[in-house]
Amino acid sequence: PSRFSTTAAGDLVEENADVAASFVGDWLTKPRAEELDLAPDEATVLREGSSVRGVYRDDGGDHHVVSAICPHMGCLVEWNDGDRTWDCPCHGSRFDYEGGVIDGPAVEDLPSSADGTD
Repeated sequence: PSRFSTTAAGDLVEENADVAASFVGDWLTKPRAEELDLAPDEATVLREGSSVRGVYRDDGGDHHVVSAICPHMGCLVEWNDGDRTWDCPCHGSRFDYEGGVIDGPAVEDLPSSADGTD
């Protein structure tokens, strides 16, 4: 019990506020999918109605579309250009360009558009 400090409690509140702000902000600001114009090896997150998709265009010109909603707690993933992964800013889950889990806490893949889920 003596390890608890008010400083640590303040840090915990601040970190959780940052996660909440990221969660709400992402849901309100993601661009709509009116025109998809990605160069090879580029990706973006697009909103189509209530659906939010991560779209990656590979070097061959094929598009790989996954749900942009992290299965861990529902935050929206972001594209990491350096590692070419979908990363969740809330808790650090990482997924390959096809949505496969690389690192948790997520234990489920991002559904692909072929799954018909968001």
